[in-house]
Amino acid sequence: MSPRRRSMALVFVVGLAILAASYAATSRTASGSTRIATGTYALDHYECYFVKPLQIFKPRRVTLLDQFGFRTALVTSPAELCNPVVKTLPSGVSTPILRKDAHLLCYNQNPANMAPRQDLVMNQFGEGVVNPVQPSLLCLPSGKSLVLTRPAKIPVRFDHYALYITKTVAGFTAPPTVTLQDQFWKVTVKGLPKEPVMMGNPVLKNNPNGQLVNPKDHLVCDAMPTSGLGFKQREVVVTNQFEKAAKYVAYAPAMLCLPSALQQDTPG
Repeated sequence: MSPRRRSMALVFVVGLAILAASYAATSRTASGSTRIATGTYALDHYECYFVKPLQIFKPRRVTLLDQFGFRTALVTSPAELCNPVVKTLPSGVSTPILRKDAHLLCYNQNPANMAPRQDLVMNQFGEGVVNPVQPSLLCLPSGKSLVLTRPAKIPVRFDHYALYITKTVAGFTAPPTVTLQDQFWKVTVKGLPKEPVMMGNPVLKNNPNGQLVNPKDHLVCDAMPTSGLGFKQREVVVTNQFEKAAKYVAYAPAMLCLPSALQQDTPG
């Protein structure tokens, strides 16, 4: 093995050990069921929108380390903008926004193979088995402003998220309606699918020896109707580690992502 490969292998092993320790520590302090019962998630709900960039995005390679392992990814293009959102159930129970400053801009990754696995997760829609099958999006902490001449700052102490496509899911039950209110609009959505389309892990980007801010909270995302809700496109300016004061048009709803607790993660 060449010196460079030995160095990369050592970095990976050390980083994975640190990441495993952080997950183990949080699992000892609070179980997923306890967090759901007490509402102690540190992560917001997110409503995500398909976006169109108004400038050219330059693809770039990154290294990523999360609970599923270490990999190198090619980030190819912007895909979705996610706003923290107030979610209200038919019962009238609302989940308030914790961090109004913490948005996510999600970018497409090149397709990559991954080992089959099954993950048991819990959130306000119930408990279910999620089978992530392919990396899809890398979401960066982003400052977002509706005032195009006044860019917002990048949120501090907030994780990146790696989102994976899921195909085989069992156990979740979406409510008949859910009301969402974010910086763009207020809307009541009927008939959310009971099968999530993506699962997200907090992830270390280009820093395998770093530490996650919030390793215990994950995201599980349901597809939203892309038409028929009357959404009016919005132009925003976004700043993150990839782009400074980049202009985007959010043109259609994409997903509703719920903070979720990972109860078990095992290869399939």
